[in-house]
Amino acid sequence: MFSDSPLRPIARKSSDDDDTNGIADETPADGDGVGEPRLDLTAGFTNADNWDDAEGYFRTRPGELIINRYLVNRDIGNGVYSTVLSAQDQKENREVAIKMIRSNETMYNAGKKEIDVLKRLGNEDPEGRKHICKLLSHFEYKGHLCMVFHPMEMNLRKLLKTYGREVGITLQAIRAFARQLFIGLLHMQKCEVVHGDIKLDNILISKDLKTVQICDFGTADWITECVITPYMVSRYYRPPEICLGLKYGYGMDLWSVGVCLFELYTGKFMFTGRNNNEMLKQFMDYKGIPSKKLLKRCQFFDQHFEEDKADIFFKYLTRDLVTKQEIIQKIRYDRPNKKILESILKHKAESDNLKKVKEFADLLEQIFILDPEKRIKVSDALRHPFLKHDV
Repeated sequence: MFSDSPLRPIARKSSDDDDTNGIADETPADGDGVGEPRLDLTAGFTNADNWDDAEGYFRTRPGELIINRYLVNRDIGNGVYSTVLSAQDQKENREVAIKMIRSNETMYNAGKKEIDVLKRLGNEDPEGRKHICKLLSHFEYKGHLCMVFHPMEMNLRKLLKTYGREVGITLQAIRAFARQLFIGLLHMQKCEVVHGDIKLDNILISKDLKTVQICDFGTADWITECVITPYMVSRYYRPPEICLGLKYGYGMDLWSVGVCLFELYTGKFMFTGRNNNEMLKQFMDYKGIPSKKLLKRCQFFDQHFEEDKADIFFKYLTRDLVTKQEIIQKIRYDRPNKKILESILKHKAESDNLKKVKEFADLLEQIFILDPEKRIKVSDALRHPFLKHDV
């Protein structure tokens, strides 16, 4: 399916090597669109010795032997929650990736829950075939909770920037990744797990660039613990139930995967709202206004909508072009004004099998249903025509 060469695995590399044109650079300055949820970074504690930096990140020291077993090679990267190291497992004689949770009480507690979730997912998938990153072991070291995983090549954000910047990757690769991600979602449902932050950054790909795994379960919940919150999921991947104030569930992760698939194929973000209100507007541009029955169940109805007799208006928070002051513009949505297929064809200049592109658009149409209870189920998505036959 892919070339054996890692240099040309799934798409022609963009001819423009200027990093300023990378998709990651479309992220707004505050990083909320694709970034981690905001946390109080001063909460809890940090190590008093010199093993950590001022923010509680573990200082990487190549050559350090951790718990007399893992020889540190290099720093792979870090995020809000952790630093990730490459190390050599001296006992098993293999390379591993070690996630070092920041020395912070809030993140330590989140890490303990992540371990519980990963254990459940791993116990139900002993052979590691369900496209979920597999926890090999865990321990504590110098005030840090540590998790050991098989190493992967990169995340899909980096893959897209490297091989599909501005143009996306091939439809054949999208089909393969979609199938694998749906298998992962189905396994999570079996284990009663909701990820809560699926995005390109939290999907890893193997060294041969053929296999993907969902990773970073630091914000995961058990399905029984799901509550109403306006800030679950990084904003560009956030589903309408979060913006509207509905209880979320498995459909949330499916929506986020759909956003990832659109982004991978076109090279562009699908939704770029600066807040939940603008996200809702962009959803309704494609799908129209939610039903009155659904809206009546929403805790945040009054923030975004106004009922006037038989009509419901959307209260769009925007800025006056002259005064630059924030104003409320009331919009009545009689029908959608954008189509997913047209957006795909607009961004995808190179021709693909049009029948398969239309099937892809149809799958996304069924994923991006505003009412999570009417959204396509993962098991049905796996049987969708887009995934059933070869291109």
